[in-house]
Amino acid sequence: MGDWDGNSFVKARKIAVLLIGSAVTIIGIVMIVLPGPAFIVIPAGLGILALEFGWARRWLSQAKAWISAAAQKAKGTTYHSTMSNSESTTHAASQLQLISAVEASRMLKNGEAALIDVREVDEHKQQHVAGATLFPSSIFSIDSFPSANEGQTKLLMCNRGGRATNVANQLCQSGRSDIAIIKGGITAWKSAGLPVVIGAKVQISVMRQVMIAAGSLLLVFTALAAFVNPWFLIGTGFVGAGLFISGATGFCAMATILGKMPWNR
Repeated sequence: MGDWDGNSFVKARKIAVLLIGSAVTIIGIVMIVLPGPAFIVIPAGLGILALEFGWARRWLSQAKAWISAAAQKAKGTTYHSTMSNSESTTHAASQLQLISAVEASRMLKNGEAALIDVREVDEHKQQHVAGATLFPSSIFSIDSFPSANEGQTKLLMCNRGGRATNVANQLCQSGRSDIAIIKGGITAWKSAGLPVVIGAKVQISVMRQVMIAAGSLLLVFTALAAFVNPWFLIGTGFVGAGLFISGATGFCAMATILGKMPWNR
């Protein structure tokens, strides 16, 4: 087995555990301030690290004790505060509006709404609704999103509605009440016979380019780790952590970089 024997394999395993466990734990810490199951993700990350590291086992025990204490404290809250939180959550959820393509077209013609396309640059180039403002979900941030205009609804559009829903949920949770989703996205828009602007056809979408690039890097680092030195597992761990973070946060740094390449402009 060569480099995989003895201490080299042990070191490689420790590196893999460290990278994966650290990535999961960091995601859990981020979820403390962002929407997400932090109380589940943090112990999961520490649990992975605990497979190899004693300090992680101690931290895991402390985390379990802290979560248990927090759960007991939560049980002691009054019925009134529980009902208030439920009403607040229901109100936030009710802010998410679904608008049909036909109704969206009417609102746009009457100046009652502005259209925000949250698809990627290459998708927008291939086809889009005239007058739509491009704001890709891969680079979404609440602070940079177009500000509210009195009496005007921001209509979010993607391909079928999934990405638009994700963006809309984050905006509504931040306090925006002027957000609505075009149900079914541009697919429903075309099905309703509404016009679209057809542009240049891009052979490979940015997200497919991301998958090709990430897959190639994983194959290269895996081959190098198997035949050259197991320390190249650091590279596979880095790529894997990047993909995990992209899936958890909705922000893909590789997609952003590839979107700025000359062939995607």
